[in-house]
Amino acid sequence: MRPVLSSYPVNHENRSFQSQWYQNRPWLEYSIKNDSAYCYCCRHFGESVQTKCFQSDAFTTGFNAWRRALEKDRGFDKHVKSILHITAAKNYDGYKNRLQSNTSVINLLDKSRTELIKQNRAKLMKICSTILLCARQMIALRGHVENEESRNRGNFIEILQWASSTDSLVNSILNDSNSNSTYLSPTIQNEILNILADQIRRKISGEDITGKEQMSVVLRYVDAENEIHEHFMGFIKLDQLDAKALSDKLFEFLQKCEIPIENCIAQCYDGASVMSGSQAGVQTLMRQNYMPRGIYIHCFAHRLNLVIGDVCKVVSYIDEFMAILSKIHEYFTWSSVTNEYFRHAQWSLQLDTSSSLKLWAQTRWDSRWISIDALKNNYSAIITALSDLIDNGGHRAIDARGLLAATQEPLFLVSMFILHILLGPIKILSDQLK
Repeated sequence: MRPVLSSYPVNHENRSFQSQWYQNRPWLEYSIKNDSAYCYCCRHFGESVQTKCFQSDAFTTGFNAWRRALEKDRGFDKHVKSILHITAAKNYDGYKNRLQSNTSVINLLDKSRTELIKQNRAKLMKICSTILLCARQMIALRGHVENEESRNRGNFIEILQWASSTDSLVNSILNDSNSNSTYLSPTIQNEILNILADQIRRKISGEDITGKEQMSVVLRYVDAENEIHEHFMGFIKLDQLDAKALSDKLFEFLQKCEIPIENCIAQCYDGASVMSGSQAGVQTLMRQNYMPRGIYIHCFAHRLNLVIGDVCKVVSYIDEFMAILSKIHEYFTWSSVTNEYFRHAQWSLQLDTSSSLKLWAQTRWDSRWISIDALKNNYSAIITALSDLIDNGGHRAIDARGLLAATQEPLFLVSMFILHILLGPIKILSDQLK
């Protein structure tokens, strides 16, 4: 420490330490508690050197002979010339050089890691773009046989192969990636498709990039041949979200489409009060002002999903089961390592390796049954994979141990079988309502 005080303690010779002594002596330290000076280098980097220099030892244990501090060949001057100090100073310089060298290595490693992340993101963008192209063109991604000997490995791989001839990054994806991180597997393709679909749904159902709310309009009608049709008509940009503004915008939109709204016999919305309110909701204002025969129907698919969601929340053990189900999906899909254990367990148990765990969501009406069905079909593989992860230790074993205990609870197993039986017919109903 190098404290600078307005005054230092005075000894019996009426002398004291002076803060200006710090100048040109970067090794010098002062202890307020001991009223003594020390050498930083000798205290921390000194070696056991046999010497008769009293001052050299004093600057290690504490020097306070202030009268001799500035005398030639004594005090500070004699200490910096001592073998003890010279050796300690060299050791200190070596330490600083090593520290600087290590810092440079860390910086290089950090820079390399940043560059690797940037490159991996660029590769993933190429893969996502190819998947999006296949989805937009409504063509299948995978082929019947996708090994390297196949003459047609499917649209996804073939498009990447074609692009690799002119794009070095795509060529690196196909030829230089580690076998466990190519991001070309069917599982990854499905996961990316689900992410893209979620983004599109979020953009359609929420605000657009300008921050404006929008409402979609779908028209259901019967033609002259008594055939039922449903057509998406478009989006309505909304400046206000009250019932009157919504009903006026909807009427204005239908007029522009030259639809004889007076012939409308029904209107269907979700259960939000601004839409379904019996006193001043959109459905009431539309019927009073524009379509007297347009009875309101609360979307049956919405109603069914709300009922199922409420039941799952009210029954505590079902709510806990669904939470564990989400954790299992997260554990095995968010890491390529745990996913590889799961795939190996499927293979060793001779299960369908194309079957993957499914994520359920409140807004996907049939996702609960699909997720539970995937869990039931792969239950033995999940138990095997979790056990293997625990045996191998590491940080992943901690979560694996908790999930294994939860999935082997009798109540968890009973919930899985009951929900699989109950939600099966409900999925059929949900599909029909959609």
